[in-house]
Amino acid sequence: CGDDPPYAPHRLKFIDPSAFFRKSTKAGVSHPAFLPIVPVILPSLHAPFGSPLQKTYTMKTIFVTGASGYIGGSVAVQLVKKGYRVLGLHRNNTQEKALAALGIEPVAGSLDEVRRIEDYIERADAVVNTADADHPFLVATALERLKGTGKTFIHTSGSSIVAHRDNGDRSDHIHDEDTPIDAALEKIGRIAINNAVMAYAEQQVNTIVIVPTLIYGH
Repeated sequence: CGDDPPYAPHRLKFIDPSAFFRKSTKAGVSHPAFLPIVPVILPSLHAPFGSPLQKTYTMKTIFVTGASGYIGGSVAVQLVKKGYRVLGLHRNNTQEKALAALGIEPVAGSLDEVRRIEDYIERADAVVNTADADHPFLVATALERLKGTGKTFIHTSGSSIVAHRDNGDRSDHIHDEDTPIDAALEKIGRIAINNAVMAYAEQQVNTIVIVPTLIYGH
């Protein structure tokens, strides 16, 4: 997403996301988690309480955008190792053989090809967006297609939403999950996308926003 250092597959920690879903019998929905961690992997999840999709289902097919990138490639490889069928969106046709060799089913295309994106979203049990943290049209397309299904959408954001213009100098700013975000003007759009993703928990989508940390200095 432009914010994060290249992650080798063995440096990513994969965890059970079910611990980050808080079920509410009053609201009748699953509330999303806002996670400042590296990408999560999906075993099986429950559809929101009170929905017609309340049966437990096992995820088998995952659609990963940015499958040839640093984060997306690492996630896709780990999903394959765990036995999932992975459909991997990529931009460069020269990467098809490399992805296929890793067990990823390559899907050549652009984030702007809405019809093509919709087709693969409908085929998948879950969608993991690692391609672009700032692409509202992709996110809107995915959320609308997943609305009411109880399926999972994981959106990769970036830690620059809390960045300050310190010009490389040491800073005493410390942020945690409860720190109010005073975003720079250029990051307001990214925060709006994050909030929109989380809000779709009210529309029977299991939503997760991940904010990978940025490591700088020594």
